[in-house]
Amino acid sequence: MNVTTRTVSRAEVTFAARQDSEGRFFIGLILTNNGRPAAGDRLFTFDLVPELTPAKLETLVEVLNQCITHLGMATPDPEDAEGERE
Repeated sequence: MNVTTRTVSRAEVTFAARQDSEGRFFIGLILTNNGRPAAGDRLFTFDLVPELTPAKLETLVEVLNQCITHLGMATPDPEDAEGERE
């Protein structure tokens, strides 16, 4: 998909390994501002395959934090947006 601009808005992010009340692990994407949580107690979550070990989860979170700094939102080219509706 082509976009009209690189990003319309950007937010700093960090990732964290979390565990829900039933013991399932997940990754939380936390919006930050100058390294501090910016969305209160809300976060985006990524469900994981059950086979992912805690060690691999920690490695994945570490790599995500090394490689991803911001979450952006872009506007698709009008031609691409029309094609998705068909």
